[in-house]
Amino acid sequence: MARVEDIWGADCEEFRPERWLDEVGAFRPESPFKYPVFHAGPRMCLGKEMADIQMKSIVASVLERFSLQYAGGEGHPGLVLSVTLRMKGGLPMQRRRQHRSGFVAGRRGEDGSIACDREGIRRWRQRGRRRRALGKAAMTTVVTATMAVTLTMEFSSSSTSLFLLLSILPLLYFLCQRHDPKKQPHAHGLKSYPVVGTLPHFAKNKDRFLEFITEIMKRSPTHTLSFKALGLTGGVITANPANVEYTLKTNFGNYPKGELAVSMLVDFLGHGIFNSDGEQWQWQRKAASYDDESLRDVVTNFLIAGRDSTSSALTWFFWLVSSRPDVEDKIVHEIRAVRSASSSGGTSSATFSFDELRDMHYLHAAITESMRLYPPVHLDTHSCKEDDFLPDGTSVGKGWLVTYCAYAMGRVEDIWGADCEEFRPERWLDEAGAFRPESPFKYPIFHAGPRTCLGKEMAYIQMKSIVACVLEQFSLRYAGGEGHPGFVLWSTLRMEGGLPMQHLRQSQLTSRKAKAPNHLTVAMELSPISASLLLILILLAFLPLLYFLYMHQDPKKKPRIHGLKSYPVVGTLPHIIKNKHRFLKWSTEIMKRSPTNTMSYKALGLTGGVITANPANVEHILKTNFDNYPKGKLTVSILEDFLGHGIFNSDGEQWLWQRKAASYEFNKRSLRNFVVDTVRFEIVKRLLPLLEKAGLDGRTLDLQDVLERFAFDNICRVAFGEDPACLTKERMAAPQSAEFMRAFNDAQNAILARFNSPAKSLWRVKKLFNMEPERRMREALATIHGFAELIVRERRERGEAGLARGDDFLSRFAASGEHSDESLRDVATNFVLAGRDTTSSALTWFFWIVSGRPDVEDRVVREIRAVRASSGSTDATFSFDELREMHYLHAAITESMRLYPPVAIDTHSCKEDDFLPDGTFVGKGWLVTYCAYAMARVEDIWGTDCEEFRPERWLDEAGVFRPESSFKYPVFHGGPRMCLGKEIAYIQMKSIVSCVFDRFTLRYTGGEGHPGLVTSLALRMEGGLPMQVLLTNRGQAVSC
Repeated sequence: MARVEDIWGADCEEFRPERWLDEVGAFRPESPFKYPVFHAGPRMCLGKEMADIQMKSIVASVLERFSLQYAGGEGHPGLVLSVTLRMKGGLPMQRRRQHRSGFVAGRRGEDGSIACDREGIRRWRQRGRRRRALGKAAMTTVVTATMAVTLTMEFSSSSTSLFLLLSILPLLYFLCQRHDPKKQPHAHGLKSYPVVGTLPHFAKNKDRFLEFITEIMKRSPTHTLSFKALGLTGGVITANPANVEYTLKTNFGNYPKGELAVSMLVDFLGHGIFNSDGEQWQWQRKAASYDDESLRDVVTNFLIAGRDSTSSALTWFFWLVSSRPDVEDKIVHEIRAVRSASSSGGTSSATFSFDELRDMHYLHAAITESMRLYPPVHLDTHSCKEDDFLPDGTSVGKGWLVTYCAYAMGRVEDIWGADCEEFRPERWLDEAGAFRPESPFKYPIFHAGPRTCLGKEMAYIQMKSIVACVLEQFSLRYAGGEGHPGFVLWSTLRMEGGLPMQHLRQSQLTSRKAKAPNHLTVAMELSPISASLLLILILLAFLPLLYFLYMHQDPKKKPRIHGLKSYPVVGTLPHIIKNKHRFLKWSTEIMKRSPTNTMSYKALGLTGGVITANPANVEHILKTNFDNYPKGKLTVSILEDFLGHGIFNSDGEQWLWQRKAASYEFNKRSLRNFVVDTVRFEIVKRLLPLLEKAGLDGRTLDLQDVLERFAFDNICRVAFGEDPACLTKERMAAPQSAEFMRAFNDAQNAILARFNSPAKSLWRVKKLFNMEPERRMREALATIHGFAELIVRERRERGEAGLARGDDFLSRFAASGEHSDESLRDVATNFVLAGRDTTSSALTWFFWIVSGRPDVEDRVVREIRAVRASSGSTDATFSFDELREMHYLHAAITESMRLYPPVAIDTHSCKEDDFLPDGTFVGKGWLVTYCAYAMARVEDIWGTDCEEFRPERWLDEAGVFRPESSFKYPVFHGGPRMCLGKEIAYIQMKSIVSCVFDRFTLRYTGGEGHPGLVTSLALRMEGGLPMQVLLTNRGQAVSC
């Protein structure tokens, strides 16, 4: 708009402030619809006046003292289209002090008004132009006393934040003054300032926050601290048990977690039991039934609860006891007494039974006393729904944060007596030495009321087991020096710098004063000790909860298990784990025995699932009731890091528009011709020379590896026009491309581990703690996405430069201009995955089968020769029309894929309860899988010779290829998700096979027996495919 002559006149592109002044030099505004810099209408910027004040203040203060000269060279600076219009590369400026010229923009008239001095302005502008023309030398002459300094005038985000903050302070002050006095928090013991409230005190003491608020609450008559945060938000922190009971029990409904706390934790904990309110929290507490996402949140919530709270409690316990040998003596004495008194007769069992742990009262008291002083959850915050008064008279406003501080409560004399800050386990024992608990509102370590911790008993069992086993054998001494360790206020109370400990065996102690032998310094910070062991312990602690949930699950929604024994909680998981090394064969055996060729199973927890080899069920899933069986959140989430939301990992509208765009491109003849040319190049220049050299050298090749590298080169050229050159004769790919291929393999292996995990959300935990294989996955994704994004940028730049568009997928999608860089990256990654492993998998199994069937090879070779003779062509490869005439070869490849489908299993998720055509019930959220590998081995589908390799079953009487229903033969899927690249895949495979068999015979050298199956994203051959290449006289030699 600023550059439109019809709006601003012929000089619209000139910088001319005079256009805004009237005859007397007064500012004259324009319509906000002509000048919408501050927006207009109902959304007109409220801060317009403040912004003008800020900018004028800055400019006036700067130009009063300095003259600024741009030091960025000639030409217009670049534009950066951020949220605001920024200057590319910043604003380098040279400054010098102003020497007043006596010039003023206006002159005062006789009536006192200021008239615009147009002549003065004109002279001043001319002088400015002359000064700029003179350059640095002239400026140095004029400014003799001042050195030119280069300044970067690009305002940083911190400066911007500060200016924004300053600009809203007057507004907050205004609101504060107009705020209802009754609802303003009264800060006890702290000075409260306008607008910022008690924030300065908190900022000043942020490094010792717990000690600071504890001191304040100890001075307060009610042990309660009211505070006022920035703006209008108030809050209360209390160490008063009566207030704790009121918020956690008496008026529980008025003090939920609140939107603020939930929103901050939702990315991490979802809406699990520790991060939800109301009905959502209540049904989790009662434990009815869960979908997969809810179970994921349950696992994450219990992990954070079980991991950090236990490790925090034990860290501080061992630190306390290491300086209290009297307490350690009593614990060790109790352990030995329990050990000798138990029914085991004093044997040296490494651990203790539940009954033995229950008899350790002094240990229970010591752990409890340690947590009183150093509670794992030191602060617990809730939100006030409606205005209220606490029992001590403190007013709490709607929306305020209400926090009780268990750390401070442990140090209040009115609660625990004069010795409240001492570590004294005896306060928890009665006269007979038995443990005596206190009110949970006086000791809210495990919370209280409706939200009291369900895992309290489990936590004590874990902690007592660890302490008893450690102190029975070792004595620990703190090696961290004098003084109190620092606090790390995390979700739990952690020890700054860890807990360095020296240990020696109890058997080596003749007395407590004995000189210690050489001892080893160990880090006793229990977070994280051994990640794997920790996960196992948490899982074991979690099983009782799962059992409880299982017993309370709706019987109608429990999967009915066919042919497998199902156990409580773990369901059929033991069978799956036992047969995981032969999962395809094992599940095939089960489905063949089933009358409906369908198998129902129950995984860990409440999740059910169905695997089927029934064509009617496959059609129902892929076509008839397609909308009810999407990929589902579980599959999408597992693959999302790798494939983003590309066509092979999306549902609904997101999948539909990608499908339409891809379908349009796949139907173009130009794409087919490009694929044929690409395959021809890879075959003639790389594959055939490599095979010929191996034959001449008598060298055995891993044909699976060769085909994978061939497919990777080919699909990279087709997908985004890049040649990784992984199949060069010397096998010397470009370093970046080789790294990309290795990263692709690592990412696929990590994805496979996610799918194979018994607990489907366990990978999230491993990712959170950066454990293997998620660590490798993260590194691989950085390489994959970096490589793909580089190519996407190059394609964008080519388009912007007006260069000719390439024929690869990426160039075709980028040309539309409708896709973001991330979307284009996902397009490329998805097609590489689809084209690389499926083609190489299919050909690996094909060459293995045919190497043991010379009769099939003979018929394929005869057909190739007949087609060659009919066309009269002498080219090294075959044309599209020639390939189309090879019906027997087409049948042989199809039959090979029937027995060894590249995608052996395909999984979907059920949106709503359903029944499959064979009567099998499928519950909402269940995983529904069809197994193409098993379908090929079912007699009801393919006849009694179903397990034989017989290409003839695909030919009619005239020897012409005859396809079957895609639901009987779902190798390329079926229904709306039918594979778009089916024809291209056949072109590639037939081109390779015909060119190879036209020149060579391949013999398998891997010995007798069936090769092992590796169920990755595609069906691979375990150990590779060792092949001997024999040269024949069938075709022309290829120059190496």
